[in-house]
Amino acid sequence: MATYPGGPLRVVIGLDPMLRGRNYVATLVDGNKSIPPGNVVWKGTLDHHVPGIVIADQICAEHGFLQARWVKVRILVSDASNFREELVNPNDCGGFPVKFTRVGPAPTSPIKD
Repeated sequence: MATYPGGPLRVVIGLDPMLRGRNYVATLVDGNKSIPPGNVVWKGTLDHHVPGIVIADQICAEHGFLQARWVKVRILVSDASNFREELVNPNDCGGFPVKFTRVGPAPTSPIKD
């Protein structure tokens, strides 16, 4: 679950099968007034210099998916079930920071690169 405006909204986060390594893709299950369901809301990779941070691009749009654009964000991972998304430039998009909380079961085995 994510605290995007109009939320909490369900988001599915997975590894991008087209790329090697830790390339995460987050897809919006529930839509809001700005972003329809089924859209990728952010995509990013682990920061190899700072543990617990994912460097990502976040979709930002106005009401009705107008002026959709990608903005730079950081995902700060607290633990496997909680993290926070912050804009690199706080003026790029409204509704941030966004908090994510896992509502489904955690993976049963570690993910390997």
